[in-house]
Amino acid sequence: MNEDMLEYQQKVVKSSQEQMEQGEQQFKVGKILESEYKMLQAQYTSDRFNIENTKIKIQNNYLTLKNLLAIDPATEITIVRPDSATLFKSLEIPEMQEMMSRSMNYLPELKIKENAITDAEYSVKLQKANYYPSLSLNAGISTGYNNTNLATNVGWGTQLWHGLGENVGLNLSIPIYQRSTVRHNVQQAQLRVQQAELSQKETEHQISRELQQYYMDVLSAQNDYLVAEAQKDAYEANYNTYNFKFKYGSVTAVDLIQQQTNYLNQLNKYMQAKYSFVLERKILDVMMGIPVKF
Repeated sequence: MNEDMLEYQQKVVKSSQEQMEQGEQQFKVGKILESEYKMLQAQYTSDRFNIENTKIKIQNNYLTLKNLLAIDPATEITIVRPDSATLFKSLEIPEMQEMMSRSMNYLPELKIKENAITDAEYSVKLQKANYYPSLSLNAGISTGYNNTNLATNVGWGTQLWHGLGENVGLNLSIPIYQRSTVRHNVQQAQLRVQQAELSQKETEHQISRELQQYYMDVLSAQNDYLVAEAQKDAYEANYNTYNFKFKYGSVTAVDLIQQQTNYLNQLNKYMQAKYSFVLERKILDVMMGIPVKF
């Protein structure tokens, strides 16, 4: 925004310089008072310092951005500004229903709630499994070695081989006395499923309300931008008219400076509205899962 503002300010200071030079000629021939000429000088000086202040803001903004990105302050970076085509495309806002559908299918908060329900449902299945008998199979092999057998010349390898023992076992567990405990655990698991479902519905309602409100905010930001643009063009045209009139002595320096001030104030409002809308519109794309591109 400050880089855009700088371009406008450079045009204004050029006009201010021309106005001051014209005022000097008019003062010399007695067409305007010295006080008016001094005001033109002061306005030109003020416009020059506005440019310097904007340049300082730009450098501070770059420094802030580099700190946020953990970039060496000495590193040169360039900000990509949205062009007219991008702004025009941004004016195309999808219908609310489309935005709601895409966002509800994309936002991670709802995915988390869906996974919580799935986990709770699996917990119910695990608890219900305790109603049924369980059959387990186990098997093992063992051997032994005794160094007292060395006297009979029986080697350790032979001892290990002849001492082999195998076993296989089946274990059947029937939950006769635990059914009340299992039933309680199943009920608790089912309650957790209901809680997860209620939490999901609550989150859906909350996100739905937030999305609808944000959608209206985007529309409002769009309207503010369009109105501010029209007003900026009108104030600019009016300022140019007064600049032309001053050249031929039809208006005073006071009138001219007042119109320039009005134009710059409206220009600042336009810049704020423009980039506020761009930001709001891009956030809307992010909510719908659309990558941010310029």
